Amino acid sequence: MQPKSHLGRMAFVCVLATLPAAVTLAVATNTASAAKITITPSLRPIPVRIALNGRVVERVEGRIGKDPWSHHFTSWIPLFSVDSLLHRAGWSAAWNGQTHTWGIGPPQGLGLGSVPLSSLAAAESTSKSRMAIRYDGVTVYYAPRIVSPNIGFGGAETTFMPTYYLQQALARTRGLSCSWNGNDNTLWLNVPVHSNGLTYDVYHNQLYNYTVQYPATWLEGPGATNGGGRMFAPNRSALEVPDLGISNESDLATPSLVASGNSNDTIGIGQGISFIEMAEEIQAFNRSLRTKPGYRYIHTRIADRKYVVTTSEREIKHTALRYVLQYTTLSWNESLTFTVPLRLAKRDASIWQHIEATFVFGNELN
Repeated sequence: MQPKSHLGRMAFVCVLATLPAAVTLAVATNTASAAKITITPSLRPIPVRIALNGRVVERVEGRIGKDPWSHHFTSWIPLFSVDSLLHRAGWSAAWNGQTHTWGIGPPQGLGLGSVPLSSLAAAESTSKSRMAIRYDGVTVYYAPRIVSPNIGFGGAETTFMPTYYLQQALARTRGLSCSWNGNDNTLWLNVPVHSNGLTYDVYHNQLYNYTVQYPATWLEGPGATNGGGRMFAPNRSALEVPDLGISNESDLATPSLVASGNSNDTIGIGQGISFIEMAEEIQAFNRSLRTKPGYRYIHTRIADRKYVVTTSEREIKHTALRYVLQYTTLSWNESLTFTVPLRLAKRDASIWQHIEATFVFGNELN
């Protein structure tokens, strides 16, 4: 069952409260009196979540304040929090307070290579208000910075940078990327990983909040018109399909991966029926598929009384195998479709196993 796509884009709106002339916060210490920390009037503390490859793993203290370069209000992230997550993923990351430079680098053996010349930034000076971002030893971007007391760490001085500039800087690296959701103050940090002899890049879909890993050597294809998904394949010919629907046949001589999310309300699911009724409808539909030619395997289970998980394997035109992993809730579904030529099925089985095991369903993050 493949629901129709729900068109539209998600708008991120951040509403700022009027700030007083100065904000003084009391932080508990081990002394009899509390330490007072004065924060610049143009800054306001906000709680920030940071997700690593689709899973929220950190909750830190960020800032809302003016970008001194654009003069617009923006969100700021503490650099040490990004450092700690990069370290967790095996990357190097360090702040040099003498040169005002943030340096990051991939772990050995990841095989990402150096950045192209087009990603290098023209030389500029750094200062207490201007920082340089270096990837694997070369400068790729400059950004404004502020130093602000971190309330959660007893007022220790901490370097912050705007999330916008962080996104632009990581876009110039090999494999790293991030995105910012101003609705829930979440930074989505995507870091390449190594498994079964392959390096995997990470795709995060902001519209439905799911996260997919795919081989780093594969190409990204066109996205769905509503922003709900994307296609990946080893070569360009396999990406030339009109849409991301499961029924579309890609080049069956080449492996391909489709990640998609769709709203269910256009087919009636979520409009007055219960979760159990939806689950029964999906299970009945999947039982009927078992009688159709080509299906080798199909399994449906109910997870946490929130969503239905369907996994299937079937033969396509006697030349390819198609694996599907689909999560369906009352509001939407998210699915992965992996098509691999029969002659490559044994070789590429580990790719599908890794992708299926690391897929992060968006609803799990709520």
